[in-house]
Amino acid sequence: MIFAIVVLYNPNLDDLKKTLDILSNQVDFIVLGNNSNYIIDINHIENIKIFNFMDNLGIAKAQNICMDWAFNNNAQYIVQMDQDSIPHEDLVEKLLLCYSGLERAGVNVGIVGAVDYDKDTKNSSDNIKTKGEIYNGFNVILTDYIISSGCLISKKMYDLVGEMDDGLFIDLVDFEYCWRASHNGFINVKFIEAKLAHKVGEGRIVRGPLKLYTPAPIRQYYQYRNFILLSFRKYVPFKWKFIELVKCCSNVFLSPIFLGQPKLRLSYIFKGIYSGLTKRTGRYE
Repeated sequence: MIFAIVVLYNPNLDDLKKTLDILSNQVDFIVLGNNSNYIIDINHIENIKIFNFMDNLGIAKAQNICMDWAFNNNAQYIVQMDQDSIPHEDLVEKLLLCYSGLERAGVNVGIVGAVDYDKDTKNSSDNIKTKGEIYNGFNVILTDYIISSGCLISKKMYDLVGEMDDGLFIDLVDFEYCWRASHNGFINVKFIEAKLAHKVGEGRIVRGPLKLYTPAPIRQYYQYRNFILLSFRKYVPFKWKFIELVKCCSNVFLSPIFLGQPKLRLSYIFKGIYSGLTKRTGRYE
């Protein structure tokens, strides 16, 4: 059986209904983890379980609760999905096809992700539209950078790798899980034929050669804190640490100038740096 896991936080109900309608035709069961401070009821889908937490537990803890419930209720696979992502009609079929094909070929398959593209611009986040590399007959991108939305996780891998790191709360939770899977000997891939429309942050601005995503100011607290926390972990790739260090240093100057609310953004950035250096985890208080 395959279950879909969707974590919610103040969702647009029209967009959510569209996502759930598409998913309900592709999976056996849908599990919702609602981090909003109000109850959400979904009445038009039969096979659905809703956890209304009435508090923001963070994406990682909500995912863990939902995945534990799914795997304890006979799920063999789960597909994670963001509330505002729009999967293609054959997304789950493609992910399972890739997983089973690679497994039959003897690959120790970890996470199988979709190729996501921006809902507004239609541009692929990988800058690869149709071509990856042929790996045991499948056109895939071998990678350790897979976003949670549109990714397939098996019970076999979950039992070995464990839960998401809820100390991160939000931001880089999915990347950390990919790196931990790789550290445990799994191969993570994106399947070129599996497609997902997705949106990062609140949009993107372009200033000459600069392309900046526009996260909410508080998200920059988590971005900086979690970058520092992950920098101390040996299984996190050095290449990512170096590139992210350059980005973080640049964004200290660029974010206040181009994204607005400079005082608030700088406040969250420096609080994030302090929390990272003092190894504080969990939700910002």
